[in-house]
Amino acid sequence: MIDQKNVAEVVLDVIKGAGEFLCELSQSNFTVDFKSKTDMVTSADKAVEDYIVSRLQAEFPSFSVFSEEVGLLKADNTDFLWLIDPIDGTTNFVHGFLHYCVSIALTHQGTVILGAVNDPTRGEIFHALQGEGAYLNGNRISVSDTVSLSESLVVTGFTNADHPDNAANMRHFTRAVQACQAVRRTGSAALDLSNVACGRLDGYLQKGIDSYDIAAGCLIVKEAGGKVSNLDGHTFSLTSGEILATNGLIHAEMQRLTLDQQ
Repeated sequence: MIDQKNVAEVVLDVIKGAGEFLCELSQSNFTVDFKSKTDMVTSADKAVEDYIVSRLQAEFPSFSVFSEEVGLLKADNTDFLWLIDPIDGTTNFVHGFLHYCVSIALTHQGTVILGAVNDPTRGEIFHALQGEGAYLNGNRISVSDTVSLSESLVVTGFTNADHPDNAANMRHFTRAVQACQAVRRTGSAALDLSNVACGRLDGYLQKGIDSYDIAAGCLIVKEAGGKVSNLDGHTFSLTSGEILATNGLIHAEMQRLTLDQQ
């Protein structure tokens, strides 16, 4: 088995460097391409991804990698897999809206054992190690103590305009607006989860989401004392394409927002 604390130290150094690199790139003439009519990728995404992958592969050459732009890079040890999103919130980044981040997670046989999220515009690095708690800039964090949905500030996300999950997301959003104190849509799943973990938000839900967007954040929420499941309340799976994450106290109420018989 690996020395998880040593791996965590390396990851924190890598994600710190990636955030600094991203800040430099945000001031440069980066290029923008379209994977679809609403799904953008920039030269900055690719440059940050190259930086992260090259550093992690140099340190842990036997681990496999799955990253948003390069896809799956198999190595000798398929039990360990990096899940990387070089810029979670690319649309925000392109428009100069300062709400985006770098996300790195490590899974062992499909279970997330380490997660780190760097919000370089605010100088905040969230991280968690399985069984060791969740931290923001080295300080322990915990979820909120809000006990009812009517007093909650929650967040959701939407897939690309033509995605089949958008109809369900719109239904959930409408119900949440009616049931919660307020609802936000920020455009970065990894930051949404990190903000649930530190108590700024009380819950997050989305249907139609990729594993690299939520892998790090889901562990950070759980290690901060929160609860993570699929939308139906069943055991969370990275490959399900959906997530419900809360402080635990409002989990059942939020889960009911997703029931289509309402």
